[in-house]
Amino acid sequence: MLKHAVGDIVLDERTTRVGRVTAIHGECLVLARSSGKPWSAVAGSCRTATSAEAAGLNAWRPAA
Repeated sequence: MLKHAVGDIVLDERTTRVGRVTAIHGECLVLARSSGKPWSAVAGSCRTATSAEAAGLNAWRPAA
């Protein structure tokens, strides 16, 4: 059973970065933010982000 699904917002405890799951490749999650490059994380080192952590995911928005 998968712990995370595409679209979930998780905290990568290895890097302390919050990202949205964009792809799953076995035990590897591809995480992304609204800015910056996506990164890979081991599913076992990720947990579901708290509401406060998730709020920070979209806190930075580029000027229109």
